[in-house]
Formats: sequence, C-alpha cells, structure tokens
Amino acid sequence: MKKLFMAIMAVAALSLVGCKDKNTPAEGGSGDQQPKDSTVTPPAGDEVAEGYVRILIQVPDGEECHGIYMKGTLNGSEWSGENTYIGLETAGAAPEEAIRFKRIAEKSDFFQADFKLGTDGLNGAVCQQYPNDGSWQGKSARVSLIEDKTTLEGAKDLELPQFHIAAGTKPGILALKIGAWENSECVKANEAGQAIFTMKSLKELPEGTQVGITGTNLEGKANWDHENPIVMQKNGDKWMAIANVGANCVYKYVIKFADEPNWGDRHGHILAGNDKANITMALNLQPEDEVVDWIEFDNHAQPEPFVQEDHSFGLVGSFNGWNAPDHQFVYGEMDGDFYVAEAAAIEFDADAEFKIRENEDWAVNYGFGAFEILGDAENFVDAGGNVKVVAAAAYAKVILKFKWNGASITDMSVEFVK
Repeated sequence: MKKLFMAIMAVAALSLVGCKDKNTPAEGGSGDQQPKDSTVTPPAGDEVAEGYVRILIQVPDGEECHGIYMKGTLNGSEWSGENTYIGLETAGAAPEEAIRFKRIAEKSDFFQADFKLGTDGLNGAVCQQYPNDGSWQGKSARVSLIEDKTTLEGAKDLELPQFHIAAGTKPGILALKIGAWENSECVKANEAGQAIFTMKSLKELPEGTQVGITGTNLEGKANWDHENPIVMQKNGDKWMAIANVGANCVYKYVIKFADEPNWGDRHGHILAGNDKANITMALNLQPEDEVVDWIEFDNHAQPEPFVQEDHSFGLVGSFNGWNAPDHQFVYGEMDGDFYVAEAAAIEFDADAEFKIRENEDWAVNYGFGAFEILGDAENFVDAGGNVKVVAAAAYAKVILKFKWNGASITDMSVEFVK
C-alpha cells in the first residue's frame, strides 16, 4: 500500500503539460508527434491495492494535450461535472493535486492510473484538462470497453462514457477505449467546405422515419436547431446528405418517426458503447458514421385514434356554480382535420367566469389562453386563468374546434355566435 501511495504522489506532483501551437510538436502535446503504437501490450504491473481500481485507457493518437484526469465524486454528493477532479483520497481536488494518467510505455497510446473507491464508490468520467479548467468540454466520448484487458467485476454493465463503480468492488482493471474528446481543442478543426455525410443505422428504422443532421456551423441552419435539421436521403441501407459547413463543425444525427409531428432531440448512440456525444467533423469533410442505437427509440409516442366517446367537452363556471352538469358540446361533422362540437344557446351575466373541461373532470381543463376566442373576442378577458365575460350577453351557439395529434388536443378555438 505504501509503494502504491508513493507512486500516486509522484503522479500527482507532475506539472501540467501545456499545448503549444496545434501543429508544433510538444511533449504530451497535440502537434505532429510520432505515431503511437497501439499494439504495445500494457504490462501487468503491480497488483491493484484493496479499495482501489486501476483504469487503463487507450486514447486517440496524439490527443492527451493538457493531461488526462478523472472527474467525478467519491462520496455520493451531487455531481455537477464541473471542477471535480479526483485526488489522492477525495474528489474536488485542484488540478495540481489530481491524479494524472501516465503513459504506460514509450510509443504506446495506453495510459493508466489507480483510483480509490469512496464511500459511494466512484462516479466518474475520463477527461482532458482544459487550460482554463472551467468547463466540462474535455469529457471523453465514444467510449467502449476493452474486454480482453478488463478484469473489474461488473464492467460489462457500466454505462459509458460516464460510469459508476460501486463501493466494495474487488480490485481490478477497467480498460476503456476513448474514441474522441468532446469539443477538444486538441483535435484539429476541419476547414470550411462542402461535406458529404454518410450514416448507417445498425438498428432498423421504421418505414417513413426521417433522419436529419443538426449541429454547429452548418450553412443555412441555426446552431443545434433540432426542429429544422438537414434532412438526409435514404440510399440503400444508408442515409446521405451534402451540405456546406464552416470551420470547426460539430454535429449529431436526429430522427423523426412517421407517426410523430416533430423532430425533437432524439439522437443516436454513435459508433460504440452508450456514447451520446456530438461528433467532430472529419478533416476530409467526408464523415462515415454508424449509429448503434437511438435515444428513446423504443419509447416514442405511438399515435392513438381519437374516440369521441372518450372526450366529452362542456362549459363550467360561475353560471352553474362551477359544478356538473356542464353546459355540454355536441359533436357534428368534421371540418377537414378539425373536430367540431357545438353547445346550445347560453347566456352570461357581466363578470361571469368560466372554463372548458373534459368529461366533467378538472383533470383536463382549458382556460384563457388555451384556445383562440372568435366571434365576440373583445367581450372576454383573462381572470387569472379563467375566462371572464365583460358584458352580459346571450349567444345562440358556441362552436368548439380542435385537432388531434395522436396524443393530445391542439389548435383549439371557441367561436361565440349571437
């Protein structure tokens, strides 16, 4: 244990290595270094001490830059993901006190460090340190388990790239392949130009599903505009798109099912593991990506038919003591995509208040602002959510119109006809 402690102290005492110009070689930097040899077999090393876990990582070539560390918690406190480096015994250490991953051998792209498991185990993620140390952008992305080098029990069940190793776990080695760093300044940025996107989904998408691209510096698109992505065209078992991009483009794929009205933020797990990271544009502007899974793919809303018998509507308010029976609407013929229902003649006193509710139950009700008022709109104002009548009036009929999107009422209007 003493030998391990001294080794960790030596690691923590190492000064941080800064990045010079991105094209200038520097020890530990991101310039044009000699290629690392990923075939170098990590040495077995000393046994892992009781209460510790050894994390072995294989990083993208030449991308260690400012140093690689662990961020997270050891004591179960809320984890913000900001400035929570793991030190010798605790989380929340300053960068100079943090445990740094060390290269295991010359010309190897494997690094390792030993970490103590706290009272709540280890909640962590492998990160680069950024010069200003003020962000979470250096988190590892596209992380996958290297099974033949992993001895830690339960490693196959870890959710990556952020993971939790339970307290009391037997000492062992967790070996991870880091596919990229999120928004890393150590990764060379693409130049502006025309990009050719090719994406293959390893999970079959339902007929009619659309695939889109959203991100930063996509010409003609706002940054991360999920409602207005670049729409891809299906070509065999792949989707493709051509778009002009600016320098330093970052993107992700999103999908919209045929039975849903909007795109939303349903994006893919890219390449490996449970990665949810954004993708850095390839330098040649020709990214070819594989999506192994899609967020909430199996839980997307299935459209339900509208059954009139399940949705009765009525006016309720001060005119009937806010109690049933409500002044009922009766369904008539549809008007295109709109369902139409009418209530018979109704009289309101001045200052009367009311709402519309479903099934004579307050579970679903509609007040001022929930529907468009037509016909005599100036006679109705907001009264804290209720609709208030300005002047006494009698209406021959009240017409309710709305659409159904497969899950809820939309585009509701109420017309008051004298």
